[in-house]
Amino acid sequence: MIRNQWYVILESREVKPGRLLGVRRMGRDLVLWRERKGTVSCMSDHCIHRGVALSVGKVKGDCVECPFHGLQYDGRGRVTVIPANGKDAAVPATFQGEAFVVREAHGYIYLWWGEPREEYPELPFIPGLDDTRLTYGTWRDPWNAYYTRAIENQLDVVHLPFVHYNTIGAGNKTVVNGPVARLDGNILRIWVDNEKDHGQIPRRPDEMQVPERDAQLTFVFPNLWQNNLGPNARITAAFVCVDE
Repeated sequence: MIRNQWYVILESREVKPGRLLGVRRMGRDLVLWRERKGTVSCMSDHCIHRGVALSVGKVKGDCVECPFHGLQYDGRGRVTVIPANGKDAAVPATFQGEAFVVREAHGYIYLWWGEPREEYPELPFIPGLDDTRLTYGTWRDPWNAYYTRAIENQLDVVHLPFVHYNTIGAGNKTVVNGPVARLDGNILRIWVDNEKDHGQIPRRPDEMQVPERDAQLTFVFPNLWQNNLGPNARITAAFVCVDE
């Protein structure tokens, strides 16, 4: 995993008010919940006392309550209540779980995978995806592959006429011109220019100009991708790491 990056890990709608959500991300078991104001919190899904999964506990106010002995953790992973000692008893500072910095925007939950800092960079996002004229549906498709390999595959234009010969690769366009690629900050755009093989020599990237149209493929580092199928359709994917 490339550290010190914001990663999309969930859709916003998956973290529901009053309910705990246990997920595995980046090789870690996590629990997420919403505080009373709607803010999303995230921490390790293990009680520091006996290792019980907190995700089978309850939301209590802004905290998550362990189902075994009732210890309550706030959004920073701090134990705020140990019921056996009394609700007003002081809690030792060492009673601290591992919390993760998360943000919610654009319909996604982002997790900061790296060292804490005073200020965090902007959240990565595909330009134009928040167009209110768009409607969408979502699905999940678990792949038994490392996330970087999955992303590389989605940026590979050579395989299109073979693997996707009856959809986006239709037309037997096996000759690859370029492709033209441009990197702007954390956004990589690729223009596909495949054509049928008539014995011609493919044009090199440096022999081509950036087309006056939107790029077919867009990758926003570190794990967002889009295939622009035309003015009326797009496929967008977040390559979410389950195991590191």
